[in-house]
Amino acid sequence: MRRILFVVAGGLSLLTGFRVFAEPDCNSVSFDGQGGRVASVVCSADDSGAVPAGLAGIGLIALGGGVVWLGLRRVG
Repeated sequence: MRRILFVVAGGLSLLTGFRVFAEPDCNSVSFDGQGGRVASVVCSADDSGAVPAGLAGIGLIALGGGVVWLGLRRVG
């Protein structure tokens, strides 16, 4: 069961990272949380976000890839 959760969570992070790169008007990204359990990514067309979009996209892809790898390799 943990394996499935890791793969799903990592896949969602990967998908979000690719969506940041695919959005044409995304120059910066802010992360918003609601109650500590839900995280959302908000793209901004200007530089008013907390993190540049490229850095956020690469970070989300790396995080998602690592979680998927852990789910497939280590968690049993």
